[in-house]
Amino acid sequence: KNHHLLCCRPPADIIFGRLMTIHLEKPHEVVEKWITQLNVGGLLILEELDQIQTSERLFQKYLNLLERSLAVQDKTMFIGATIASSEFDAARIKMNRVRKVEVSARNAAEMFSMNMHTLQKSATVRALYCDQEIGRFIADLTHVADEEETTMEPVDWKLRQIVLQKT
Repeated sequence: KNHHLLCCRPPADIIFGRLMTIHLEKPHEVVEKWITQLNVGGLLILEELDQIQTSERLFQKYLNLLERSLAVQDKTMFIGATIASSEFDAARIKMNRVRKVEVSARNAAEMFSMNMHTLQKSATVRALYCDQEIGRFIADLTHVADEEETTMEPVDWKLRQIVLQKT
């Protein structure tokens, strides 16, 4: 609830956040509050998703489920471009670039499996899948995460790197 309170003793010279704004109710407003916690000239460095590409059905199913769950809450998984195209009252964009990150199938499955343990409690997920299906889905992700070798293709993440400088 208090995501706008990042610093114990503002003002700060640098605030860094990775994959945080996806979880926020009003990301633009919270980013504005984070900027207020910076010294003049201070930097707010954000890394947020722009895109995740995969040819693997298991991962596509997870991403679809996550997108649907977020959409019900008026949120989006791919918020990087939205933040980068926003205007902020007290900051200017100093850097805005997209970096491709190749994530191994094992690592992606591990992250997605951990997220599914939380997602399975959501009303949206429970409306789409019964307990048995959710359990099987988590087991499939866990199996891939635990494999020594996999034939599954890596997952391509596009991370938007944004640096805002307080004016």
